[in-house]
Amino acid sequence: MKHKKQGKFTSIGTTAFTTLGITAHNFCHYLCLGVVALLSVAGVSVIGMPLMFLESYAIYFWAMGLIFLAASFYLLYTRPLCISKNAILANSGLLIIAVPIKVGSLNYGFWAGGGLVVATAIYLYLKPKFIITRGGKK
Repeated sequence: MKHKKQGKFTSIGTTAFTTLGITAHNFCHYLCLGVVALLSVAGVSVIGMPLMFLESYAIYFWAMGLIFLAASFYLLYTRPLCISKNAILANSGLLIIAVPIKVGSLNYGFWAGGGLVVATAIYLYLKPKFIITRGGKK
C-alpha cells in the first residue's frame, strides 16, 4: 500500500471546511433575505420581516451562536492561523448586541457595549492599513 504525503495544505483545507460549518449560523439571515428577494421578484413589497415568527426562538438561535463562537475560540487557540482575531472579536460584539433579553434600558447597555466591541474590532482591523510612514520609517 502506498501512503500519500500529507502536507500543510491538508490541514488548511480541513480547517477551512470546519470554519465553513461554524458560519452556518448565518443561515437564518440568508433565508430571510432569500424570501424577501423572491417576494420582490414576484412583485410583492415586504415592509416587515416575513420570518418574524422565528423571534419566539431567538434564545435558541442566540445560544447556537454562542456555541459556534466557543468553537471558533477553540479553533483560534488550536490553529491560530485559520481564524482572524478581529473577526472573532466582531462576532463577540454582535452576540452581545443580540442578547435576547427584553428589559427596558438594559437593552441599550447591551447595544452600546456590543457596539463598542464591534467598533474596536473594526479599528484594530483598519489600523495597520492606515499607518503613515515618513522617510521609509514607521
